[in-house]
Amino acid sequence: MSLFPATDWSGTCGFRLLPGDDFSSGPSSARLTPVAGGVALALDYTWTHPEQGEQAGHLVIGRPDDDGRVTASFADSFHQAPEIRVLDGTAAGGEPTTEAPAAVDPVASHPITGEGLAVSIDYSGWGWTVAVRLQGGTLAMVMQNVVPEGVPGAEPGPYDVMRAAWTRTDA
Repeated sequence: MSLFPATDWSGTCGFRLLPGDDFSSGPSSARLTPVAGGVALALDYTWTHPEQGEQAGHLVIGRPDDDGRVTASFADSFHQAPEIRVLDGTAAGGEPTTEAPAAVDPVASHPITGEGLAVSIDYSGWGWTVAVRLQGGTLAMVMQNVVPEGVPGAEPGPYDVMRAAWTRTDA
């Protein structure tokens, strides 16, 4: 059990399927929960698909290991269903933190604060990146799809699929 409670957030999330599409924005909510005694954070979020309605996702983000590597597990009712994906990356700026003492707020001391972190996965030549940042009272998440070389009609490289921004509602 964590000494620090979950926090609730509300805001908007923009979504587009392809890089040439306009973003469709809708209401979004999030809950950030320290889990396993502060070893990780769980980010549960909702967003609205313009044709398929309400969607939900779950991201569990660990703390950096001794080499500064961060791992996360990711499931989303639209993007990654039915698989649970494991992503890895590094925290932006700052030294790796391997401990979360009970007296230290596991959210404030987690690498999502400040410059944030990004985790990625490659699958079947494609890529997926999720970046999360808590800064200035705003919790933000950006998801990118990375198009490989040789896909007909598509420019190779990353493009934003989702852009979410939330403000805390339980403070």
